[in-house]
Amino acid sequence: MISLVRCFAVLGALSVTTQGFAQTAPKPVLANIGPVSVDFGAIKMGDTVSVPITIQNISSGTVSIASTGINGVAQFAMDSATCASKSYMIVAGDSCYLTIKFTPTDAGGTTFSTTTAVLVQSGSITQIAQLHFSGSGTEALVEVTPVAIDFGDTFIGQQVMVPVTIRNTHKATITQLGGSAGNATFDAGTDCGGPTVPVDPCHVYYTFTPSVSGPAQANADITIATSQPTSMSQDFPISLKGNGVATFPSPNVAAWPVGIDFGRIKVGHTATVPFLYRNNSPGYVTTAGGGFNDNNGPFQGFSHPEADCMTATFAPGVTCHTDYQFLARAQQVYAGSTDIFFFTPPDQYVVPYAFSGTGVGTLARVTPQTVDLGTVAFGTSASVPVVITNTSDNPLSNFTGGQMNTPFNAVSNCPTSLSVGQSCSYTYTFTTPSPQSSLKASYTATTLLSFNNIGSNSNGIQPIVQIQITAHVGDRIFGDGFNG
Repeated sequence: MISLVRCFAVLGALSVTTQGFAQTAPKPVLANIGPVSVDFGAIKMGDTVSVPITIQNISSGTVSIASTGINGVAQFAMDSATCASKSYMIVAGDSCYLTIKFTPTDAGGTTFSTTTAVLVQSGSITQIAQLHFSGSGTEALVEVTPVAIDFGDTFIGQQVMVPVTIRNTHKATITQLGGSAGNATFDAGTDCGGPTVPVDPCHVYYTFTPSVSGPAQANADITIATSQPTSMSQDFPISLKGNGVATFPSPNVAAWPVGIDFGRIKVGHTATVPFLYRNNSPGYVTTAGGGFNDNNGPFQGFSHPEADCMTATFAPGVTCHTDYQFLARAQQVYAGSTDIFFFTPPDQYVVPYAFSGTGVGTLARVTPQTVDLGTVAFGTSASVPVVITNTSDNPLSNFTGGQMNTPFNAVSNCPTSLSVGQSCSYTYTFTTPSPQSSLKASYTATTLLSFNNIGSNSNGIQPIVQIQITAHVGDRIFGDGFNG
């Protein structure tokens, strides 16, 4: 009899469960099939990720395979090309793969799931494995910023403009639809024109032209559509407001916008909105302020060195601008404010600026993060790749952690610096202990993986990702004699 004390000593830090003896007769095992359960995690809307399901013939003869397929769940698809190339017949010791693909069509955190079954047969013996897959959608199809604009005080009859930038972070062509505010006070124009290819930004330009004194507001709706990899669309509500005035305090300087919501911006991405100010007074005006105490905070301002704006003092009729940027470091809501001062002694005019934005997604896509490799026969092993894709604006570096203790092992091909858009992987392998040192049991290992974005600033952004792998042991001798 195998000692339970010996079993736990071998496992060390890994968690093990055994559930006693089953009452069923032993059944032959024809193949290792796995993973049998995969949680892809939170994936950007419209992105496609995949995981290979390995079918390894561990019998002494040829086996045939079949699958019930994936039906009725648009977010999942199955590719059986490698198995089809072998006519769905696997000789002893050989393997083929079913590739399960996941494409979320929603960005609101909705969880999608599906199941399928794989059948392996040899003569009168049939082995059936139930497979389960899940994942959720996060981040928007594209980035639209800002989503709320406060134009502030504006002279009656004067027009001011703020651009809304559409950054195509999707991997296929998109089309921008709508965007009109349907209001004579607020108008919209666009340079999007037709379909926008990946990476290229385009804009919807919103203007505010008050005709009377007092507050005004309107709502617009920008719709982004794509047909690749599947047909989907997403609406982006835009909130607009401003205040018409007949006079300004001295010095007479118009500043716009005075408040914006950058919207939902991916962690590690930088969103930018220009803030302008124009000297409407007859004399020179000096400006000050407009900065932030925290140089590594989420909001930062960068003045533009136009020819007439090289110093803090600018002439009558001159328009200058400062680019305010939002860099989300975590999945949370941010808010900030600052004041900009305009003065011609002894007069001073203070304009408060307000900012908000929400960090979504992650610095890099790491998938899958939770995997059950299924039952693995004694004397064999099973593996799954965890793929890291750099979806940030800068290279990733300093990959640390990610290792696991025996009977699991991790092998990484991640370089010193992972370029934007490139991928690397940690391949996790479970090798069964010998029958003499292990009951049929479940093994679960958890590890933490970290990396950082060296280009964000001196501190960088360093997420920590948890990866959990589970496997079960069993062979053709014990069959279902032990449950785990």
